[in-house]
Order: sequence, then C-alpha cells, then structure tokens
Amino acid sequence: MDAQIVLNGTIVKKVIYLLIGGVTLLLMPANAQTGVASNSKYGHGADSVECLKCLAIYQHDFKNKDYDAAIVYWRYVFKNCPESSVNNVPRGIVMYQYLISKELNPNAKSALVDTLMMIYEAGIASRPQKKGEYLAAMAQDMQAYLENTAETQKKILKIMEESIVIDKDHTLPVTYANYMNVSVDLNASGNLSDAALLDNYTKVSDWLSEAIQKTANKEFAKARDMIDYSMAKLFYGKGNFNQSLEYLDAAIKNETNSIDKANYVCMRGIILSSKFNKYPDAKKCALDAARLRPNWGEPYVLLANVYAQGPKCGDDDFEKAQVYWVVVDKLIKAKTVDPNYAERVNGSIKSYSKYFPKKEEAFFRNINEGTSVSIECWINETTKARW
Repeated sequence: MDAQIVLNGTIVKKVIYLLIGGVTLLLMPANAQTGVASNSKYGHGADSVECLKCLAIYQHDFKNKDYDAAIVYWRYVFKNCPESSVNNVPRGIVMYQYLISKELNPNAKSALVDTLMMIYEAGIASRPQKKGEYLAAMAQDMQAYLENTAETQKKILKIMEESIVIDKDHTLPVTYANYMNVSVDLNASGNLSDAALLDNYTKVSDWLSEAIQKTANKEFAKARDMIDYSMAKLFYGKGNFNQSLEYLDAAIKNETNSIDKANYVCMRGIILSSKFNKYPDAKKCALDAARLRPNWGEPYVLLANVYAQGPKCGDDDFEKAQVYWVVVDKLIKAKTVDPNYAERVNGSIKSYSKYFPKKEEAFFRNINEGTSVSIECWINETTKARW
C-alpha cells in the first residue's frame, strides 16, 4: 500500500477523505459555517471538514507539482477558509503564474492575470507585514503579464516605489533595478521628463547607498551598477554623450564583475572614439576591456576601428598605410579569441586589406613579405608586412 500511495495520487486522496471523514461525526452537531463567514481559521461543522479536506488535497497535489489538480481544491480553500494556512496566498500565486504561462487564449489569460492581481491584494490584506514584499512581486508580474503601455508602467512605478519605501534595505536588489528600468523606458517614450527621471535616479541611488552600508549583500552594488549603465545607454540614445560618460564612469568605478566591467569599458571606448575623436583614450579602453575579458572579441574589434579611424602615423602615404596591417591583426585576433566574431569580422578584414601598402613600393624600401614593421606614435604596435 505504501508504494501505491507514492505512485497513485488518487489513493492518497481516498486516504485523506477517510481520515477527515472520521471526524465528521464529532463536528456535525455544530452549525455549518465557512471560515470567512465565522471569521475563523477553518470554519465550523461540515464546512470545516470540507475546508480541511480541500486543504489537505491541494497541499498534497501542490507538493507534487500537479498544479492543475491542486488549483481546484485551492479555489475552495481560498474562497471559504483563506486563513487556514499562511501558504495559501504564496501557493496560489505560484499556481496562477503556471496557469498564465500555459494559457494561449488572450481573453482567458487576461482573466487569469486579473485573478493573480486579486490574490496579491488578498495577501496584502491578510498579511500587512508582508505588504512591501507582495507589492514588489505584484509589480514584477505586472511587467511580465500586462500590456506594456505608459499607463501600466506608471502604475508599476508607483507600486514599486511604495514597496521600496515600506521595505527599505530589505527590498530585493532586483526591485531597485526594475524601478529604474521602468523609469528609463517611460522617459525614452516621452512619458517621464528628464527632471523626473533624474529625481528617480537620485532616490534609488540614496536607497541603494543606505542598503549597501547596512548589508553585506553584493547584489545591491550590482543593482546600482546596472542602473548607472542603463542611464548611460539612455543618454547615449538621446545624443547626450557627456552625461552618458558620467553614468558609464560611475558604473565602471563600482563594478566588480570583470565581464560586466569589460562591457562598460568597451562602450566608453566607443563613445570616446566615435563622438569625441579621443583615439588614444579609446585605445586604452579597448586594452583594458581585453584584460578584463580575454576571450571576448569586442575589444579587438574596437581597437581595429580606433586604429582605422584615428590619425595615421608616418611621414608619407606608404608609412601611413602600414596601420592597416595592424587593423587586420586585431580583427584576426578578435575571431581567434572568440570564434563567434568570425562572420562579423571577415568582411572587414577583406575591406581593410585593400588599403595595405603597395608591394611594388615596398620593394624599394627593402620591406618583404613577413618583414617586422613598427608603427610608432600613439599606436605603438609591431606587425608583419604582407600583401
């Protein structure tokens, strides 16, 4: 029988019916009344028996991840005796997230989302001490399931701010990041002014600074860096490159993850070279990013572009054209360390190879195939001649 119980959920449910049914005679004399009606945990009389039965069955099915079966009995519990377990709301949230994820009909999915929001509201009403936590989770599900309109985003922003104010340094780092992501999206769509965006950034920065000081959770610092990077990208898109660099520099200064830091440093190099013509500084960014993330092709692509676009070194056209040997060197390096870049750089290698110095003139300069050539001034690289 034990093996059957493990394997057969139906047998388990029959056992539950029998066990709970055994106490029915003791409770029958009392007037039947649900937990909601009697303001009690399980209710009275036959209704309390039904509550206990449905509670036990849905909990069993939930633990087995049979959410389709569990939800039937959960609904009875949630409607009639919601206080029978502190887990009714959290488990209901999990099950409705599951139902939403597999629902294909838009109208049916919308109704499920409405119910999910109602469950959050019920959780806040029954457990006010968890209001901040429920608000943050509600906002995250609103982002996931509701249409991404400005009106929805404004509601999400308001809910997240209330959550942060309530929970303060107990707020999850992802909530801070989401708060600024929504602010950035609203600003990009013209539904939040630059002044309001900067005000939100200042608030989040202050909240995060306080959380970082009070806790050892490194994720708070990570959230701060992600926010600075998001602001950098936003202002880059607006054409405000100086402000973009300010936020980027803040992200670089604080970031401890080498992969993310390499991303930020590369973006800084792109801005310095393409928007400010600061090629030596951009070169340094490329080299720093390559040290931070050795197996990434992007720093070498950046370095190639910087050399190709920057001022040429040399006294004549032949010497100035030698830089294209170095440009191709870096593109080859990009696909060598990171094969994913092969398709991207192969075309550039072919294009830049057309600008190599002329073989005929090299003969008169005593430069042959494979001769080592030094490119001086700000480039300061050594390459080999080829045609």
